[in-house]
Amino acid sequence: MAIMTSLPIIPKGIQTVDDARLAVKNGVKAIYLSNHGGRQLDTTPSSLEVALEIYNEEPEIFKQVEVYADGGVRYGADVLKLLALGVRAVGMGRPFMYANMYGTEGVERAIEIAKHEIAIDAANLGVGDLKAIGPQYVNWKSTNVWFS
Repeated sequence: MAIMTSLPIIPKGIQTVDDARLAVKNGVKAIYLSNHGGRQLDTTPSSLEVALEIYNEEPEIFKQVEVYADGGVRYGADVLKLLALGVRAVGMGRPFMYANMYGTEGVERAIEIAKHEIAIDAANLGVGDLKAIGPQYVNWKSTNVWFS
């Protein structure tokens, strides 16, 4: 196979730990966990569910490559959970898509709300610096009685 670029390849749409393993095996510098907003198939796992699968089955992936995520991220708590697992950056597309209906002011307000949620939720966790967040801040056991 011929190499067609010297740019880093960051595959988007990683949906399983096996996808992540394959990407790492092929030398990528980063992976992007995403169900593309669940627009095409509403039962696809969220990026948080995929990150949790990777964390449970192959946590060293978070040290081998940078992991980014989007899809299913709506609140500050979602961002914190992903960061706690080891995700480096989190996209919050849908809240901003809807906020855009109100123009620049709507997007600015969505940013304020997201920043406030992240700050308040981090404070409630006892996290003063997001660089220090880690898996110890979240109880990863399922609270769903159907899956316990």
